[in-house]
Amino acid sequence: VDIAMIEGPVGADLPPDTAVHAWREDEIVAIMPRTHPLVQAVGAGMEDGQGINGGRAELAAFGPHPLVLREAGSGVRQIVERAFARAAVPMRVALEIAGVEGVKEAVRAGMGIGFVSAMSMRHEDGALCLFSLGPEPLTRRLSILVPHASAPSRVVEQFLELCLADGT
Repeated sequence: VDIAMIEGPVGADLPPDTAVHAWREDEIVAIMPRTHPLVQAVGAGMEDGQGINGGRAELAAFGPHPLVLREAGSGVRQIVERAFARAAVPMRVALEIAGVEGVKEAVRAGMGIGFVSAMSMRHEDGALCLFSLGPEPLTRRLSILVPHASAPSRVVEQFLELCLADGT
């Protein structure tokens, strides 16, 4: 393995010559069709410039609605489940799907509200509305690991340079 990209905390049991590069802080957002009743309800009370494109919504707003979640064990799902538990908001899981594209398709089909990485929504066509979650945004850390960091290949060095450059 020349390089690995991971989400979440880095374990303490890495081989000694492994370099860890903090890469991105990625926000977890709620997604729903623009026609969903919650879009109008939450959007009516939002302040300009808040959130992503639909504003910020408290987790309690999602409690009564069916949810579309990633499969058990997914990093995004674990973050969402912990947030709901901390807020003491019950989750109505309507559907579990492997993969972020599956979640987006199920949400487009009206099967529930989904939770995905904001990075995964960068190239969407606008059919889905995104909400930051409150009171604090849910985020996850993405890191790049380089085994054999004392002697990385030229390709690894160039790849890292591209990844770690500002604005990418």
